[in-house]
Amino acid sequence: MRVIASSIRKGNIIEQDGKLYVVLTAENIHPGKGTPVSQIEMRRISDGVKISERFKTTDQVERAFVEDRQFNYLYEDSDGFHFMNNETYDQIAVPKDVIGSAAPYLQENMTVTLSIHEGTAVTGWEPGRVHTEHGAVRAERIVLATEAYTARFRATRRRILPLYSLMVATEPLPAAFFDEIGLPHGRTFSDGRHLLIYGQRTADDRIAFGGRGARYHLGSAIRPEYDRVARVFAHLREALRELFPAIGDPAITHTWGGPIGVPRDWHASVAFDPATGIAAAGGYVGDGLSTTH
Repeated sequence: MRVIASSIRKGNIIEQDGKLYVVLTAENIHPGKGTPVSQIEMRRISDGVKISERFKTTDQVERAFVEDRQFNYLYEDSDGFHFMNNETYDQIAVPKDVIGSAAPYLQENMTVTLSIHEGTAVTGWEPGRVHTEHGAVRAERIVLATEAYTARFRATRRRILPLYSLMVATEPLPAAFFDEIGLPHGRTFSDGRHLLIYGQRTADDRIAFGGRGARYHLGSAIRPEYDRVARVFAHLREALRELFPAIGDPAITHTWGGPIGVPRDWHASVAFDPATGIAAAGGYVGDGLSTTH
């Protein structure tokens, strides 16, 4: 969100040239003669470099909003350091240069606080402008990629149907089990049943297994309580044991779910209107990871 430079305070996050900076000091200077200016000392979050900028007090500055969230540290690989959100179980990879000198202190399953530059709710849009809870953001191009949540906006309410898909994850399983069923790391699996299922061996040797079973909710409703349905989780557990009898009765350590975006013709689409600058992509029906690549 763009604000005048004189309103910037210590601790604010500023976005400049595509990078985020934390404000260390901010001082408004009013000389006896000349133009009032704002002197701002900042540190670039990605690499720690400090810079000093001077703006006219009425200049527009891009202020970014960040949110602190709790994550568990999982592991490190060539993509960076991987963390899991304690509430949603979403996993993210943080580049090594962002972690920087803190890397040696990370230990497996350690709880850490990460500042996330996202989460500002969009309330609507129009050509050249996106409206949020904190104000309006100007943009030459706008991409609508809201998947199941497309149904929450009046302008696109009928475009995408939100259907729920739920998942479970087992405790870490022994290597002998994966050798017996022939499932190496990174391999996914499914079968030909009408009620879709899908699974994968995770990096820490669990099986993450999911599928349909949760019903459509009247009016395309999306609510947090729909993410967890005990009956569906029990069904997934039994389906997993039927597929792989050798798995025995492992503990289910994680359960979660959420809505996927389903177009009424079951076909994903991409569109762009050069006249308005608005693009749209979606309707991936849970296959967005491979489709978007």
